[in-house]
Amino acid sequence: MELSWLSFAKLLKRPGDIIYTFQTRQIARLWGLAGRELENGAETEATKAMDRFYGGRVWASCFDADGLLLKYIEKIAATGRQVTRTVRVGGTKYHYDLIFATRKTKAENPWIKGVDRLKARIEAHTEESVQLALNILSGKQLDLEGFFNPNESSAPATRFR
Repeated sequence: MELSWLSFAKLLKRPGDIIYTFQTRQIARLWGLAGRELENGAETEATKAMDRFYGGRVWASCFDADGLLLKYIEKIAATGRQVTRTVRVGGTKYHYDLIFATRKTKAENPWIKGVDRLKARIEAHTEESVQLALNILSGKQLDLEGFFNPNESSAPATRFR
């Protein structure tokens, strides 16, 4: 939550499209802490961080992580970027949402259809499949092709011979 709403609003005034990583789980944890602070009549770092991130106390009316995301999208749309899409990445242990935001164009934003097509495919992946992909990319695990045809795989299959 390093980016304040004030700074993000400046970026939103610039021409171009925005792809933003909304750290949903992290924000929800801080929201819970800040909410408890408000119930106890205290305003400490968590409350101040949420206020900076949202540009005010609008977060306090939310009931869950999805509500926090929707409130942020509403703020983005109010800046003139009415066309937004979200893609959830992750699973039950962790997740974040990618926010795609753009201004409405005469051609009705044809590139956003690509986001719509990929959304279901990305959201279908489990935490385990994401971890497997990261392990393959980092070289910690061979891809399956390496077991069947070691000379054509990009992974170093020779250590299993």
